[in-house]
Amino acid sequence: MVIISLTACSSNTVTKSQNLSASSVAYTETVNELLDETIKQVINVDSKILVRTRNGTNPRKMLEEKNETLQDLIGEINTFRGHTVLMNSYFLNLQGLADSELKNDVGVNVGRISSRIHARSSGEKAVLTESEEGYISKIGSMMIGSYYAANIKAALKRDAPIIAKQLLLQEKQLAKILGILQDRLDTRSRMYLYENVVAPYIDTKGQHFDESTWVESRRQWFELQQSAPIFASVKEAHEALRQAWEDILRGKRDIGAVDMMLVDVNDFLETLDALDESRDQSRSIIQ
Repeated sequence: MVIISLTACSSNTVTKSQNLSASSVAYTETVNELLDETIKQVINVDSKILVRTRNGTNPRKMLEEKNETLQDLIGEINTFRGHTVLMNSYFLNLQGLADSELKNDVGVNVGRISSRIHARSSGEKAVLTESEEGYISKIGSMMIGSYYAANIKAALKRDAPIIAKQLLLQEKQLAKILGILQDRLDTRSRMYLYENVVAPYIDTKGQHFDESTWVESRRQWFELQQSAPIFASVKEAHEALRQAWEDILRGKRDIGAVDMMLVDVNDFLETLDALDESRDQSRSIIQ
């Protein structure tokens, strides 16, 4: 992947660069973390279910089926990750084209990345609706901002429908992945509630009830319930990324609005990490 170095740019140039790619950079960083979390949650929850059902009929077959399903899912997630990284590379190189004195070299990079994005989107199985096809046509016929240099206008005119289509396809892929993550988080929440909150509390004859541990477990369970809003935030951020592309085409600068939409998502990912760390510490204490 080719990424243009911006370290030598003037302060004025850096501002331009940030205004062309701020949303893409923020989106890519957070979505990559979300994809990592999805893989981790799927593995953890599926493994826990396998342990619970280990004494069932034909455990070997069950394990093999789970492993195969998980491998397919991880492959799909990593394909989506590749699309996201490639798209971010496009925006980074686009800003490089706007700022670099080596117009021809950077322009070739933008064109190559655009061609790769077009090839990938052409191979996608997802079906676009009539309204989505209409949206792509509208973007393709949009007037490009008048103040852009001729080579940038040409690149934007060429790539307008290509990027618009890929962003729509990624939106569909993202919705599917978010659905999987939400399902696993819901399952994890139910398991956590029973094992760490309900079971210890109703076992009045138990000899190992620890009040402070139970209170902390109950607090953590409520924190797990805060996942619902973050899924809406990620979807809104992706829609804002499409809007940022439209703004760039019109000649407006990307103000990085996506970054603000992802604050809650980043906070929730930190909460999940803290819960996992707390669980690991509890296990080490018990052992």
